Amino acid sequence: ELPPSPAVFLVDMDVAGFIIGKKGQRIADLQRASGARISVNAGQNGGSLPGLRCGERLVEVSGADISRRAEGVCSVITAISEASTASSSSSALAPSASADGKESLSTRP
Repeated sequence: ELPPSPAVFLVDMDVAGFIIGKKGQRIADLQRASGARISVNAGQNGGSLPGLRCGERLVEVSGADISRRAEGVCSVITAISEASTASSSSSALAPSASADGKESLSTRP
């Protein structure tokens, strides 16, 4: 059985910094509490993704099983809502299959 696909959020750099926390403490706490793996980066392999604007970061949540991933997603959504201000925005990127069967990412505000 394959592990569930990761959940991916697109957040402003300030929100990403809030999720990481001072010296990585907040993200470590979120991972410990949820059992999920949470990572923040600027794109795949440190590079930029098409359509990713300067200052945007990807927050990826994965887990060994669906319940851990779900706990991680709830933790990240809570952190995003705590960090969000009028000037910052966040979106969820969800995998979607096209007619040819290839997987792509669609944006969900």
